[in-house]
Amino acid sequence: MSPARWPGSTRLGDCTAGRDNDMQLLRVLAAAAVLLFHCYALTDHWTDEPLWRAAPPLNLGALGVEVFFVISGFLVTQSWLAREHLASFAVARALRIYPALVAATILTVIAMAALGLGVDVRTVSKAGARVCAGLLWQVAQARS
Repeated sequence: MSPARWPGSTRLGDCTAGRDNDMQLLRVLAAAAVLLFHCYALTDHWTDEPLWRAAPPLNLGALGVEVFFVISGFLVTQSWLAREHLASFAVARALRIYPALVAATILTVIAMAALGLGVDVRTVSKAGARVCAGLLWQVAQARS
């Protein structure tokens, strides 16, 4: 039995059915709040941050992280509920997350090696290749 609704009312789930929703905008705003807080923190003026000055236990960094994670949790749950099987959900999450993770890791290793920060590129490359092979094997197993 579905819960009673007010006539003409709209549920949150009805508004987020497609990719044309404002969730991405809210996530960008939350991330921007974190970046703004870090601008104050990195210049050692974190007590001048606007939210901290208005309500000292709060700051834009903590608020932005909390908002970002609540929205991300909602969207991930929505993605999970839209799939029939856990395996298809896991494959979709892996294919969404791991390409960016691999690219960021490769760029970080290259930057660290270029800056001479003691990175053994061969060791990192071998470990990265093993991780990628393992992920591809898991995706292949989940699809079969």
